[in-house]
Amino acid sequence: GGTAGESGRYDLLGMLPQVKCPTLFLQGNPEMGALLAEEDLQQALELMPSAVSVRIDHAGHDIHLQDAAAALRAVTLFLESI
Repeated sequence: GGTAGESGRYDLLGMLPQVKCPTLFLQGNPEMGALLAEEDLQQALELMPSAVSVRIDHAGHDIHLQDAAAALRAVTLFLESI
């Protein structure tokens, strides 16, 4: 697992359970262009039960640009927790 297959695509779902470091998923609002859908996030969290997720509703894909204060707050709290 963790390598590109014949299609040249990585098996990301297969790789997630192998991640052992603290992980933060920042999720923007899909209605504003965020790429991480709720179903995908839930699947990732099932595969990585120790991961943390934060949804920032006032931002889309460019969370750090669209709501920098919320992104910084989420990352800071996450880093302080590890």
